[in-house]
Amino acid sequence: MDEHPNETPALCAPISICGRRFGAEEIALVRDLGDRYPGISRNELALTVCELIGWHRPSGRAKSRECLDLFDHLEQAGVCRFPTKKRTRPPGSPSRASAVSDPFDQNEISGELSALLPLALERVCGSDGHRHWRDLMDRFHYLGYRTAFGASIRYLIIGRAGQELGGLQYSSPAWRIKARDEWIGWSDGLRRLNLQRIVNQSRFLILPWVHVPNLASHVLARSVGQLPEHWSNEFGVTPLMVETLVDVRRFSGTCYRAANWIAVGHTSGRGRMDREHRRHGAEVKSLFLYPLSTDARVRLRQGDPAPGVVTHDAGLKSPCGKGKAAEPPALEPAGR
Repeated sequence: MDEHPNETPALCAPISICGRRFGAEEIALVRDLGDRYPGISRNELALTVCELIGWHRPSGRAKSRECLDLFDHLEQAGVCRFPTKKRTRPPGSPSRASAVSDPFDQNEISGELSALLPLALERVCGSDGHRHWRDLMDRFHYLGYRTAFGASIRYLIIGRAGQELGGLQYSSPAWRIKARDEWIGWSDGLRRLNLQRIVNQSRFLILPWVHVPNLASHVLARSVGQLPEHWSNEFGVTPLMVETLVDVRRFSGTCYRAANWIAVGHTSGRGRMDREHRRHGAEVKSLFLYPLSTDARVRLRQGDPAPGVVTHDAGLKSPCGKGKAAEPPALEPAGR
């Protein structure tokens, strides 16, 4: 006897996950695969589903991380059953620092920025590199390490003499932020089409023993300068804008303002995964945007984004004060 009758309301109602709409036919396919292959892992099943329905990033990689969110949604709705999750750290939760942590030289680094220049933003690669980066965030970033949502690129900040100064992470953007979407002025359809042209700076850490004026704003300027080419090479999409969220309880966003990011408002405080609006106002954050070209807003409102690599536009005001200032925000700026 069929344990999932076709009349199940949840099965017939289309749902949207990470910008993709799933109708009854695709949900039925996912349910059938879950029933037919109970012995494979969730990750293997997610890769299979992505292949069958053509759910890929522009680079060709399967959107398996997003597919796992689809599994959770369908399972919570009682529509499907999937392989039991392994008893590991859930996606998005903080990890524990490695049992054998890398030693960190915590001698104070201070003085003038010029003594550290030129800086290097080194891509984090390989299992050892990623373990070290996770350990760094776990121990010294107030949010700890969390699994990045969607695509991601990580950097270590290295001084001229090889000093480790901190790290950054860029990852996939939030699906919907009211202040950002109003500032861009796009429709839901254009947001669905062009959201991949925005990248979220989801981690930024200057190590607590590093006390160098203007270091943070300099790193921000360097990172957005090289990010478009790296992101395009890695994922096949050239970003037009970078966003980040700043916890108003802890920070005022001074380094972002100094680096000419635009404060456009606040979030509702719900968080990415609060689909039932239970956490409204719990973690309000200031939203800062950095257009990577002077016409970024115009291009994000277009139905056919122009191809080609976008570089750090010389028309945007640099931290050194050269060039033309970026267009002012359309909304009231976030509080200082």
